[in-house]
Amino acid sequence: LQCLSTLCLLLMLVHSADAAPVLIDASFESGSYTESGTVDEWGGDAATVVGTENGITPLDGSQMLRFDASGSGASSLIGADVRQVRNLTDLGVSPGDILRGTAYFNRVAGDSETDTRFDLILRAFDDVDGGGSQLLQVSTSVFTDGILTTWESASTTILLPAGTQSIRFDISALENVFNDTTSPEFDGHYADNLSLQVVPTPAAALAALPIFGMLGLTRPHRQRAT
Repeated sequence: LQCLSTLCLLLMLVHSADAAPVLIDASFESGSYTESGTVDEWGGDAATVVGTENGITPLDGSQMLRFDASGSGASSLIGADVRQVRNLTDLGVSPGDILRGTAYFNRVAGDSETDTRFDLILRAFDDVDGGGSQLLQVSTSVFTDGILTTWESASTTILLPAGTQSIRFDISALENVFNDTTSPEFDGHYADNLSLQVVPTPAAALAALPIFGMLGLTRPHRQRAT
């Protein structure tokens, strides 16, 4: 019974609320976005922070990010990319830790040329500002349904390799249906309620369990024969 209780508590710790979120302005509530965003800021291709529009309401808070173009303006590129870099030292995480990224996406119904795909990418770098060598990249895609009242999620995890000093969180709207080269390139494509969190590992959870003794869940000691 004691072992079962210990296992249940461990599973609760592993699957319960993750560590504090490590993205800044994860739902774009500050209202600011600059393409030249540096460390701890959102930056990338042309995008705009907006409120409710085109029949779509922000998933979290009162604002969301709208992807506008695959660059500073319309171009022949097929992806509109937005990113944020965080320094591992500032986050209190280290190589060997696991981070889980999640993003929610929505779009207008549009027409036969309306694009449907969004990507979430996590990248580990060997420097503090994401401008050095990329050590690892993981990604996932989601194809949205065009229902204005629903948001589709994308989620992936990354095990930070040795030498990691920064983590970059990327979200992209992809022109997977029609590569428009005139502005606006996207009919109404949005992201909101982003998160990047530390995933507790079983070993880390066990190390953080001095409360076991207080709960009567300590491992029983074998009695020495006399």
